[in-house]
Amino acid sequence: MTLFHHDAAASREEGTAVALAGLRRGEVVGLHADSSYALAADAFSSRGVLTVQELKGRGDFATAILIGREMAVDGIVENVTEDMRKLMAAFWPGGLTFLARPQRTLAWAANRDSISVRLPSNEWTREIAAEIGPMVAVAASRGAHKAPTTATQAAEIWGSDVPHWLDAGMADFEKKSTVVDCRGDRLNIVRLGCLSASNLRQVVPGITMIAS
Repeated sequence: MTLFHHDAAASREEGTAVALAGLRRGEVVGLHADSSYALAADAFSSRGVLTVQELKGRGDFATAILIGREMAVDGIVENVTEDMRKLMAAFWPGGLTFLARPQRTLAWAANRDSISVRLPSNEWTREIAAEIGPMVAVAASRGAHKAPTTATQAAEIWGSDVPHWLDAGMADFEKKSTVVDCRGDRLNIVRLGCLSASNLRQVVPGITMIAS
């Protein structure tokens, strides 16, 4: 397995090239997803998404999407409202995830019914997503292991199953995102994370928090 380090220019440049090449081949790459390290694949690669599902041992993980630019949301989400744009402007990049319906015309390997979308804080991960496009990204936990917060931990957990990791420093579990469901008539908070309901209501006063 190989770890590429963000704080060494040559290593970062090589890591970016290796990650992009691997993702384009339908491979899985390990990267920093703010609150933990994650397994990532090109959302338009059937091979990549299937591999993520197989590694995790379940088939319902093709919904979590990382994007590299705010404007990318318009290409994958069916109905981006003005309230959603206000929240993006206030909290992206960062700990805000939208649960939304994907564009019906998308010819991708990710879920066609609902997706969760986030623009991550980590700059290297955004760089990769901006170049490759939307990525399926799932916490790199395995079995009894908790989601790793360092690339070294993640590499030890996955071994040769995930050969390349982009080491962008320690992840912070406290950065777990707040999730807002955008599939109904109004925005509804379905999980609190690093952003409080008060934070969101300062931007969109009408946002609700009703348990489903």
